[in-house]
Amino acid sequence: MKTLLTIWTIILCFSASAQTRQEVVAAVLIGEAGGEGSKGLEAVLEVIHERAKASHTSTYRVVTKRFQFSCLNRISPKRLVQIARRHHRWSEAMNLAGLVKVQTNWTRGANHYHAITINPGWPNKVCEIGNHAFYRFQ
Repeated sequence: MKTLLTIWTIILCFSASAQTRQEVVAAVLIGEAGGEGSKGLEAVLEVIHERAKASHTSTYRVVTKRFQFSCLNRISPKRLVQIARRHHRWSEAMNLAGLVKVQTNWTRGANHYHAITINPGWPNKVCEIGNHAFYRFQ
């Protein structure tokens, strides 16, 4: 019985941890593109997935890498999740964050983006979606 209880506890810990990681990715989607509609959320998710694939890591690790997503520059992931949960697109963002494979290709393989209000002088622009410009760097 003790072994079964230990196994169950481990399963619950991993489940909670996976849920938390999914929430952080969803919160980044909201923080970066919550006002951009479904296409904007999906486009940011595409960038996250491209980076995860290229670096052979998880989407969680991609979004929590320092200074990669401005919505996390001055706030903890935990606090961002608390704020994002109140957003009207939270359920949609959670569903998207739980995807193993992205279902869209709005950005045609982009792995970077920025707000269209700034101009970093980057080459290789792929497209603009909402208030973001998307780029693919090799």
